[in-house]
Amino acid sequence: MYRHLLFDADGTLFDFDTAEETSLRQTIAHAGLEATDTLCAGYRVENKKLWSALERGQITMNALQRQRFLALLTLMGDARQGAERDEAADALNEYYLRRLTGNGTLYPGALALCRALSARYTLSIATNGVASTQRGRFEASGLAPYIKGGLFISQEMGVFKPDPAYFFQVMKALGDENPRHYLMIGDSLTSDIAGGRAAGMDTCWLERGSAQNGSAESTFCIKTLEELPAILKRGDGA
Repeated sequence: MYRHLLFDADGTLFDFDTAEETSLRQTIAHAGLEATDTLCAGYRVENKKLWSALERGQITMNALQRQRFLALLTLMGDARQGAERDEAADALNEYYLRRLTGNGTLYPGALALCRALSARYTLSIATNGVASTQRGRFEASGLAPYIKGGLFISQEMGVFKPDPAYFFQVMKALGDENPRHYLMIGDSLTSDIAGGRAAGMDTCWLERGSAQNGSAESTFCIKTLEELPAILKRGDGA
């Protein structure tokens, strides 16, 4: 029987795509350029590559934050070099994070779901996101009364999903080190699902229309959060 539900943040509870799009366009406009679809799409491609590298342990969070905006400067045709270029990238990243921090937009139904589930389970958030941004968005979201387990941010913990050591730290912090008491719910097969499975937990992949097939990798698959209560009944009865 599950006692703890670990929710990924972005793409699971939080509508990160909308928040990212808004914040990115504001950042590009702040830099004095038109935020074209091509420019935004190019940034997202480079950002995704960097997050994948972070999951593999190939770069640090600080490097990711600078490199994604170095890539944006290249896409913008910025000719600055060396330390001046690094400073410009860092400034863009800082502006972007300030815009993102106040955007705690949840997917429809996410708040009501957490409210209902918190009566039976200990809910926690397990995220690889930037610590300062995630804490600000969490406070703005209205989730705090229902996330009694806590907000577990990999940047603060010194280890990132999908490393099972991340999940072991979470379980230890929650005072229950039996992985069978946990269900990890998330939209990333490589981070949430692979990591939870490696730590011995059951997992629930929120596919949200993904073209990937995660049925063989996760314990459960759902298309929307509204399907989760039925999944929990199955898991509790197992």
